[in-house]
Amino acid sequence: MSEPSPQPQRPGAERTGDSWFARRSWVFGVAIGLTVIGTWIAGIVGLLISLVIAGIFLVIATR
Repeated sequence: MSEPSPQPQRPGAERTGDSWFARRSWVFGVAIGLTVIGTWIAGIVGLLISLVIAGIFLVIATR
C-alpha cells in the first residue's frame, strides 16, 4: 500500500522534462547569441562594403 505504483517515484521520469527543457533552453540561448553576433557581423560587413562601394564611386566620379 505504501508504493501503489513505482512509476512516479522514478527520478528519471520526472527529470526528463526538466532536462529536455534545459537542453532546449541552452539551444535557444546559443541560437539567440549566434543570431545577435551574426547580425552584428552582417551589419559591420555591410557597412564596410557600402563604404568600399562609396569610395569606388568617389574615385570614378573624381577622375
